[in-house]
Amino acid sequence: MDDSELKENILSYIRQTKKKQILPFFDSVFFRLKENTLFITCSSFVESKIRKSYQKEIEEYLCHTYNDKISVFYNTNENCSDFSDGETVKKTKSAETKKAEKEDKKTNKTNEFCKLNPFFTFDNFIEGQNNSYAKKMAMLASSHLGSEACNPLLILGQVGMGKTHLMQAIANQILNDDPNLNVVCIGSQDLIDTLYNNIQDKINKTNSNNIYTSFENADAFLIDDIHLFKGKDGLQHELFVLFNKLKENKKQICFTCDRPISEIHNFQERIASRIKSGITVDLSEPTADVKYKILKQKTKQLKEEGIFKHPDLELEEDVYFYMSENIHDNIRDMEGILKSFLFNIDFQKNTGTLKDAEEFLKENNNISKNKKEIKITTDMVLRKVADFYNVSTADIKSKGKKKKFTLCRQIAIYIAYEMTAQSTTEIGDYFEKDHTTILYSRDKIAGKIKHEENLKKEIDKIKKEIIKSCQ
Repeated sequence: MDDSELKENILSYIRQTKKKQILPFFDSVFFRLKENTLFITCSSFVESKIRKSYQKEIEEYLCHTYNDKISVFYNTNENCSDFSDGETVKKTKSAETKKAEKEDKKTNKTNEFCKLNPFFTFDNFIEGQNNSYAKKMAMLASSHLGSEACNPLLILGQVGMGKTHLMQAIANQILNDDPNLNVVCIGSQDLIDTLYNNIQDKINKTNSNNIYTSFENADAFLIDDIHLFKGKDGLQHELFVLFNKLKENKKQICFTCDRPISEIHNFQERIASRIKSGITVDLSEPTADVKYKILKQKTKQLKEEGIFKHPDLELEEDVYFYMSENIHDNIRDMEGILKSFLFNIDFQKNTGTLKDAEEFLKENNNISKNKKEIKITTDMVLRKVADFYNVSTADIKSKGKKKKFTLCRQIAIYIAYEMTAQSTTEIGDYFEKDHTTILYSRDKIAGKIKHEENLKKEIDKIKKEIIKSCQ
């Protein structure tokens, strides 16, 4: 067996075992079997990738194919590869390998305050009438850092409308254009925790690193969910000082928020006015044609991950049209519904039909009428939850800490978010809770029903009772 045949057999075994495409850096890898040793010649960068993702499969292939125990040896001489028999093979890096190494260097350059999703790029951000202007301004911000034209940039939108995707697309684009730039892209809660801990370290005189130096030296500073700073006066002062320093040094600043800055209560006017001095863009609910494109893109992405039993899983075109016109949840929830539907089909067959989609959405209460048309209110939800758990509406809305009332309140908030057309701000006003508490309650129940089947069944029963009362 010659070297090329050996390599092809190894790669074929990896493909069959891992059920996914082989990464392109194998173009620059050489294999040679000599006596009881497999020599793998590659760069040190590629060696680390092979050890991490493919070592197990390579050893399994050797074990299955040869009776003798075969050891694996990596030759990472950067100029040439000596196979210990006097022969030398020059190493050439493919374009894909060079690109992969560039990506690796970029990741290494990225600091601890810039955890990015590589999928969140401008290319993957589906554009439509609801977000076209926002995308254009975000692209402008990424290419003209610190320009007065769009600094600071504020991205508004309700939960699940794509704010985080667009903000991280800015960061990903900046680093793609110049991996040496220092980008901070951080969620508000992480920033709040970091600033608070830094203050405590100063008080206790245990602070060895001045976190502000890292922040002030950023070429771009992006903060997700700025509304979480509401009511935190001390930390708002820290944010104000940091903002002024970055603006003074002409650094790019970007925020996301779930409502206009003027609607955030207990938010210092001096910060609000500085944020409003820049450009504000809004992500509204996507139209059916945008939803259609998002559903198609999400299906393709999931298939490429190789997670389905049927690799050739397909949905009829009518399925995408039907879902885009009949699912009125936000983008994130819509993608969740699609994912559930795909797995449901995958367990049975490899093609999803329009009839399958109609039955699935009907069974899971994801369809029928637009939430605004059926006029479900938070008050209706509260009464149904109270009836189901045999408690009073006053107890649920009270500020008491009893476990039963707290759980009922969280369930009511979760269902109100799922079934009404009211914003989280409006739901918060109804329960006399701030926005953070509403989001916490929603996420708390969303997490619990993933693991607690009985709770999920109870909530589904309440939802059905609410729908019945509207018919």
